[in-house]
Amino acid sequence: MNNENSTYSLLEFNYLLKNIIDSNFTEYISISAEINSININSNGNCFLELIEKDHTTNNIISKAKASIWATNYRLLAPYFKSVTGQDLSAGIKILFKAYISYHEVFGININIIDIDPNYTLGDIERQKQLTIQRLEDEGVISMNKELEIPEIIKNIAIISSTTAAGYDDFTNQILNNSQNFKFNLQLFETVMQGNKAEDSIINSLNNIFEHSHLFDLVVIIRGGGAKSDLNIFDNYNLAYYITQFPLPIISGIGHNRDNSVIDIVANVSLKTPTAVAEFIITNNLNFKQRLNFLVETFHSQIEKIILDNNNKITKISETYASKAKMLISNNIFLISTKVTNFKNTVEAISNNEKYKIKTLTTKTLHLNNLYFSAQKLNINKFKHSINDKTKLLLLTENSNIKIFDLKIEANSPEKILKKGYSIITHNNKIVKDFSLLNNGDEITNIVKTGEIVSQIKFIK
Repeated sequence: MNNENSTYSLLEFNYLLKNIIDSNFTEYISISAEINSININSNGNCFLELIEKDHTTNNIISKAKASIWATNYRLLAPYFKSVTGQDLSAGIKILFKAYISYHEVFGININIIDIDPNYTLGDIERQKQLTIQRLEDEGVISMNKELEIPEIIKNIAIISSTTAAGYDDFTNQILNNSQNFKFNLQLFETVMQGNKAEDSIINSLNNIFEHSHLFDLVVIIRGGGAKSDLNIFDNYNLAYYITQFPLPIISGIGHNRDNSVIDIVANVSLKTPTAVAEFIITNNLNFKQRLNFLVETFHSQIEKIILDNNNKITKISETYASKAKMLISNNIFLISTKVTNFKNTVEAISNNEKYKIKTLTTKTLHLNNLYFSAQKLNINKFKHSINDKTKLLLLTENSNIKIFDLKIEANSPEKILKKGYSIITHNNKIVKDFSLLNNGDEITNIVKTGEIVSQIKFIK
């Protein structure tokens, strides 16, 4: 082999390689690799392209082909899925046992005879934890959670596929809710599984971002499916994009396993699309109940204020009514006293005038007698004249006294009130000048049968 002069034909060289490989790989060996592609032919044989990537640059640094013969594949594939919850597919890492052989025409062959599903589970979890740790180190893992869910959710952007059963479950649940809440739903058609899912979801988020002022929040929903279909939701790029999104994001991707990275970074994470719909309905119902409570509290406070004011008004009314009655009673007493005093004065004046008349009569008679004695001859002549004048004077004075009595009696407060007149008071004072009153003032009219309280509308 080290002979520089040795020349090999291609067949000889391939035989040489075959001997080297056959002699060095007499037993199976364990190999770890990532599946880059996988195909099953009509005979049930499985053919894979395996790769290894640089941990720093993520570039492919090694590549090889491998096969799993049909008889073996029919055993390995179901077992792998039963443990990991997903099919053998591109993008996952596997640890397998294989026999290595070389064929002079077909080249090297890696014949897989066993696969360790626990290695794949561990790698998936390791990648997930690395993604979570990276988001934590960057300080962004809880950014979307810090956004507040609106008290009233009305306009909802939906990232889903129209063919997804979860989308139908969500729309039916939220549009036919028992509270009759109305919602505006806008679907952004998205590929939710496979190699195109990451770009499709991010593209939908970009479209929503351009119209973010039209929406209250975003929901990412899909129905159930193979566990491998959910690997996209552990993707770093997608998770990071969600952490930076300006609207709250609710995830409901229909799984029962541990939370995906998307579930961790989303504002709210729920297991199913139906649960997402119920969350939104409950959110609005809670606001409605809080609003009803505030309304009831407001009504209760208003009723209490009205009741308290009514009680105050009643007390004030009772107080003022008592004072008004006392004031009226005092005024009536004063008026009665003045009337009595006035009558007494009039009687005194009348008696005095009567006395004067009597005295005058006496004097007149005496003078008449004297005059009769002095002028006896003239007495008879003037006798009738004097008597007539005296009688006329008496009648006139009596008439004046009676008229004066009638005027006094007619002008008494009781007579004035009986005639339909009233006494107007304001602030417990008799009103004599209307210029002292203003529009809106409260006045009291004292009439024969009681009092009338009124408010001045205008003064002419």
